[in-house]
Amino acid sequence: MEFRSQRSFLGLPLLHICVGKRESGIFRRGIARGWIAVGDIAFGIIFGGGGIGCGIVSLGGLSIGLLAFGGLATGGITLGGLSIGTLAIGGAAIGLWAIGGVALAWFAAVGGVAFGRECAVGGVSLFGAMMAPDRFIGCVRITIAEAQQMFYENSATAIMVVIAGAAVAALLLRKKSETL
Repeated sequence: MEFRSQRSFLGLPLLHICVGKRESGIFRRGIARGWIAVGDIAFGIIFGGGGIGCGIVSLGGLSIGLLAFGGLATGGITLGGLSIGTLAIGGAAIGLWAIGGVALAWFAAVGGVAFGRECAVGGVSLFGAMMAPDRFIGCVRITIAEAQQMFYENSATAIMVVIAGAAVAALLLRKKSETL
């Protein structure tokens, strides 16, 4: 299926939607190109959305753009399962500034496991300033032993909260089944 708007600007259609199709028993991917592009593979100036999306704002399994959202997001401000960008937010985030379950950053990292050159905050956090005291910019310094101790204490607390939540859920389910 393909739709291409009649209007164009600088040789590109304002809207191009192209979804793959089967021709002679062979699947052909739909490649969309335009100011706004949607397809299996989409190259849009303003927006690109699809399996692979490229554009200022992009959305897709693989997303490349100034504002990128996807499974693997790369670019300026990124949000994804694996996020690589200037400001990266995701399950695993790598960037100048990173926020995620595992965050690796040049300047500042925030996450469950955070590694930052200048600053790191999280369950287990290490930053380069620990190695070079003259570059310390005000983040809390902890040793690896202290980080491990905090991790063990937080893990024990999290386990207790999960057990308590499971017990409450079991009681609520028991009471609900008794009323039926």
